[in-house]
Amino acid sequence: MISTLKTTLREAGFLRLLLLALTVFLILVAPFAFAEESRSGWRLFTTTVAPALIPPMFFVYPLDMTMCRVRMDGASDAERARLKRQVWLNVWSMVALLLAWLPFFMRLLD
Repeated sequence: MISTLKTTLREAGFLRLLLLALTVFLILVAPFAFAEESRSGWRLFTTTVAPALIPPMFFVYPLDMTMCRVRMDGASDAERARLKRQVWLNVWSMVALLLAWLPFFMRLLD
């Protein structure tokens, strides 16, 4: 399991790793989004900027998964396996992001 994760991360590529790093960062700041809105300092990011970045992330991940599926067509077996691992990395990243931010957005809807 750990070996597969290491392989997947090593094969991910620079842009996918940046996307994953942004996702991890957004997951880590999710608990701080409940603070009172601020217009300066670090709290500006956690209360205003980070929540605004979440919806676009739910467009970027499916787009990347779609492009992986498109590239799988006509690819070798090894490349197809690599892309399949990248799709699953995207799925799990998206689920983690959703679970981290779901309480915040549920509170907004109340």
